Amino acid sequence: MASPASTSPSAPWPSAFKSTARSALSIGLGLALTAFGLAAALDGPALVAAWAAEAAVLAALSARLDATPDPALSSRQRLLSAAAVFLGLAICRTLIVEAPPSALFEGVDDLGSALAAIAACAASAFVLAHYLRELEPEGARAAVIAGAIAVVYLGSVLIVDTLGVDSAGEVRQAGQVWLSAFWTVTGLAAVLFGLLRRKGSVRLAGLALLGAAIIKVWTYDLAELEELARVLSFVGLGLLLLAGAFAYGRIKPAEGEEEPEPLEEVER
Repeated sequence: MASPASTSPSAPWPSAFKSTARSALSIGLGLALTAFGLAAALDGPALVAAWAAEAAVLAALSARLDATPDPALSSRQRLLSAAAVFLGLAICRTLIVEAPPSALFEGVDDLGSALAAIAACAASAFVLAHYLRELEPEGARAAVIAGAIAVVYLGSVLIVDTLGVDSAGEVRQAGQVWLSAFWTVTGLAAVLFGLLRRKGSVRLAGLALLGAAIIKVWTYDLAELEELARVLSFVGLGLLLLAGAFAYGRIKPAEGEEEPEPLEEVER
């Protein structure tokens, strides 16, 4: 009499599960060893660039693998997850060491290194988004958002370090005025681009950046800047918002005109 294990259709599952577990363990161990090896051999923006490049290469290689759905992730999904891990390492290193958030107020010690690290993260994020868009639309959306934030962050650090810090390392308030203007102009440009191209997600991102600029002006600029810089910041914001409102009135969608949903945009 045959045993239940030999006749049950679920008999192959233990073997398949062990194979999947070994594959996942191998990938995890390989990632850990590669990340540790790069960290031991490199430092500064070179390490960030290496981790970001590793993420981009893994994302590109994933296109050659099978994407058949699997309870334990397909081969392509595993490689894309590995790419996301390396991108996360690059972003964390950048925000902790190369260009921490304090750079928006005080500048950075080495502008070239900071810009190189941020640019590497942005480029890697966009590459990852490209290879995620068919398999994981929501993941692609997150990668695009990360890349866009990195681009804005790069411009912000550049403005503060060049216009907001003098040759002696002293902070100048003009940098914060220009930073508020940069966020406002970029936000308005994104809103108008979203209106012209009927891209709701881009328009929402622009509105979010505009909101950040308004909050900054009403909190930090109002409390920390001197009178002249504070007046310039408020007047500049007001004029830019008026220009944006005028442009919006000229190109806003006609009543009843349908716009594609953000998710559909990513899927296309």
